[in-house]
Amino acid sequence: MILDHFKGKIDIHGGGMDLKFPHHENEIAQCLGTHDHNLANFWIHNGMLNIDGEKMSKSLGNVIWAKDYIELFGGNVVRWLLMLAHYRSPLNISQETITQAKSEIEKIITVLKQAKLVFAKINREEATLTPLYETFMQACQDDMNINLAMSIVLEQVKQLNSSLRQKELNYSDITNHEATLRRMMKVLGISTPNPHLSTEEVSIIQAWHKAKADKDFSLADELRNELIQRGLI
Repeated sequence: MILDHFKGKIDIHGGGMDLKFPHHENEIAQCLGTHDHNLANFWIHNGMLNIDGEKMSKSLGNVIWAKDYIELFGGNVVRWLLMLAHYRSPLNISQETITQAKSEIEKIITVLKQAKLVFAKINREEATLTPLYETFMQACQDDMNINLAMSIVLEQVKQLNSSLRQKELNYSDITNHEATLRRMMKVLGISTPNPHLSTEEVSIIQAWHKAKADKDFSLADELRNELIQRGLI
């Protein structure tokens, strides 16, 4: 197509690695010849998608639709799955990578739920983001080094988990770790539900903490099951 009506410049032009040559190079040549400037400021080429080690294609009959995977696994898992490889590298979707994505998303959501239970018994302080957030953002800004960014997310999960397991809880640390993890998830587009707890739910949580402190394990288990049924654990 001759770009005879296009006189502006696109900021970012993307497509698969297979379009880099000759398709995109021809577009560049056409735009330079017609308008004396490049078509785009930045060219982003993504790696191919493989299914169980084979390139996804209609001819092989292994095409999958994002909407079907979202319905099957949920949006968070699908988004995390697609970020398991750098955008310029091939991504292989297999049972192993699906399991990995589901497991890591579950770790993130679980630890955020656990922090929410702690906040039910204290007046939450104003949060300060941990140093990991800056490191995370640097990775995202380095040609979208998503693999490094995701490893930093999992380190933040680890630190929040550790702060929740201390015998004497440091509520300031928990607040900062939790806020940092939620901010990271917002950057990555991962949904982290943060529902308002009702007065009844707060009472159940407080009673659960008291039962554990009193070593009333029978009551603690009963209250914990109630929290599980309500989706709070």
